[in-house]
Amino acid sequence: MSHRRQKTDEPQKLIAKINPKSPHSELFRSIRTNIEFSSVDKPMRSILITSSEPDSGKSLICANLAVVFAQQGKKTLLIDGDLRKPTVKKIFPESSIARFDWYTNKSRHNGRSHP
Repeated sequence: MSHRRQKTDEPQKLIAKINPKSPHSELFRSIRTNIEFSSVDKPMRSILITSSEPDSGKSLICANLAVVFAQQGKKTLLIDGDLRKPTVKKIFPESSIARFDWYTNKSRHNGRSHP
């Protein structure tokens, strides 16, 4: 019998951003380092994290990994592939600058710009 977390509208916690010196943040840095060491011979250009199980924490793990890669100075782009129930925009509400409609090739911007 699987245990499911209760859904809340509370924003997900980016521990790597909120508390970068915590043991949990160190775990994400350790995962980042292991990922980097796995591709020493050839520079890594992309990472795909996936699971067949819903609500398994993929988005939160990806978001924290994106934060620790960005903290290291790496160019980082996080794409939420779940078009039905996107989660990344809830984790990074301040970064929701543009929304792209992939079916009509139109882009809608909200007028904000970030470096």
